[in-house]
Amino acid sequence: MIINPYPCKSEYSPATATAIAYTLRHLQEQVGQEETAVVRLSSDDHIDWDSFPVPACGLPGSDVGQIADMRFSLTDGTGLHGQRFPDGRVEFHLDQVDACRAPIEHGARETRMVQYGAWGALVFGALGYVADGPRGALLWGGLGAGGGVAFGANTPKRSRRVFALPEIPFSNPLAIRQPTYS
Repeated sequence: MIINPYPCKSEYSPATATAIAYTLRHLQEQVGQEETAVVRLSSDDHIDWDSFPVPACGLPGSDVGQIADMRFSLTDGTGLHGQRFPDGRVEFHLDQVDACRAPIEHGARETRMVQYGAWGALVFGALGYVADGPRGALLWGGLGAGGGVAFGANTPKRSRRVFALPEIPFSNPLAIRQPTYS
């Protein structure tokens, strides 16, 4: 169980896991497929941590400055991903593919893992071929693919559009105010 160490200072209803997921689905429809909708809650906001399921796994996310990742599997195959930052804020977004249930598919759909792996294999394979023929192409191409996959797995495909709590009345997510961008 995750316990919220911060008192409730929000004028809105507590942010439950269901309300956050519902709100994120609504926001994602508004921002489209080129961006990821992110809900930001400051340390002064109330999160109903008891409403969250037990974290599904401890798989870390791409480094965006967070000190902790929390992943929650949802019944439709998506995942609710929470990230806690040093300043106390918590950000949530929906993963199109649950990283706990399908980490490779998650990486392929949500990061640049495949593209960077292919480019790494191509570039380093060509350099290896020039240096040592087919044997060098295989060796260097494999190393390039591995490096590209590792780097690409930490590079999200979509930019983030952040919505801060004052704009999100969790008791009525359809009454969302103008967003704050970051």
